[in-house]
This record gives sequence, structure tokens and C-alpha cells, in this order.
Amino acid sequence: MPVQTINTPMPVSNGAATSGTINRKRVVARNINGMIKGILIGLCMFGFVNLR
Repeated sequence: MPVQTINTPMPVSNGAATSGTINRKRVVARNINGMIKGILIGLCMFGFVNLR
């Protein structure tokens, strides 16, 4: 019985954790996309400077 009482509250906490991690992953993905765009722009700028 104690094992069941310990396991029963877990799905609620896991659900909240998974939803939080999904939102965090979305934010992280947006930040990664912004970083990639910034890096690509930076590489393009350095490329033009080097070509000149």
C-alpha cells in the first residue's frame, strides 16, 4: 500500500513537469533558432569582409 500511495501522486507531478519541459524546450528551440540566425548573419558578414 505505501508504494501505491507514493506512486499515485507521481502522474500529476510528471504531467506538470512534462508540460513545463515542453514549454522550456519550445523556448530553447526559439533561442537556438535565433542563435543560428545570428551565427549565420555573423558568418556572412565575416565572409563579405574577408572577400573585400
